[in-house]
Amino acid sequence: HITRQGKHDDKSRYGVSKNGTPYYVYYDLDAHGYRTATTSWKVRH
Repeated sequence: HITRQGKHDDKSRYGVSKNGTPYYVYYDLDAHGYRTATTSWKVRH
């Protein structure tokens, strides 16, 4: 698995793509930009 430092903000969103793949868009604190996680992900606080 891959671990990234991120945050949920007003531009973050989640849903299901047209082909049925779940996704989550979040802000990557290390890369200073938005990323998309697909299929499965875990959130730690």
